[in-house]
Amino acid sequence: MSDAFNDNARVRAEREEKWERWCGIFWLYFLPFAALVGGAVCLPIGLNIRGAIKNMDADVDFTLMDQTCPVVGSDWLRQKQLTGDKGRKTGCEDVYVYTFTANQLKDEDQFYDDGRDSYVFETYEHYVRRSCDNCNNCDRAAPAFTAGEEAECWRPTVPDMSSDEGTISKWYRCGNDWCVKILPPQDDEDRANAFASGFTIAGIVCLSAFLPLLLLAYFIVKWCCTKKEPTFENTTTAYPLPPQHQVMQTTSSSYAPDVKEQHNTGTINGNTGGDTSFFDQMNSRV
Repeated sequence: MSDAFNDNARVRAEREEKWERWCGIFWLYFLPFAALVGGAVCLPIGLNIRGAIKNMDADVDFTLMDQTCPVVGSDWLRQKQLTGDKGRKTGCEDVYVYTFTANQLKDEDQFYDDGRDSYVFETYEHYVRRSCDNCNNCDRAAPAFTAGEEAECWRPTVPDMSSDEGTISKWYRCGNDWCVKILPPQDDEDRANAFASGFTIAGIVCLSAFLPLLLLAYFIVKWCCTKKEPTFENTTTAYPLPPQHQVMQTTSSSYAPDVKEQHNTGTINGNTGGDTSFFDQMNSRV
């Protein structure tokens, strides 16, 4: 029974060890291949963005107008709670849209002189970061512009953006059809460069980590798979045999001759040199 128990314990231990080993192998090889996939995704995205913005130059693509643009509205749209791992709150942003006028456009270029009386534009959604991480713990952040304020404004250097000469990068955030801006176009260029650099660096790091992680996983798995198998001590207990199974031992001191042997030696009933046997008597008469 104890042997069967040991066999079951050995099988169970081997099964658990095999399961742990395969789980470890999966996670060890998951990491390098996850790095490979991440690099294969991030690097092309970064290179694609880099190619799309290679001719992006805010100082060339946009022209700062001589006259400022009056801000006529500053509208708060919503707040955005930023979260990280496991729902941890990492920041809060307020979203604004600004309205401004640029009546000087018709003096800037004939393209803009379409007979309208006023030139009113809106910006794209502008995110302003709060000073706290939890939106419930602090007040709204102040907008970049308020109504009645005068702001610098930019227009595309080539007003007709539908022409080949007037085509600008899609990474510019416009907010209106003519892409007249009071938020600096340099912000869009910096944002695009940050995206391109981030994805490119992430892709290079992931691909560079693939081979070291793969080799590390290989050697760890090799070490685990060549580990000495667990040994089990024989815990069988030896018990003495019951009395009926014990073997009787015979010694010379306990040996007693049988009757035949007593007859041959002239000993009967334990008497030696007693009555003469019939054979002896017959011999004595001859």
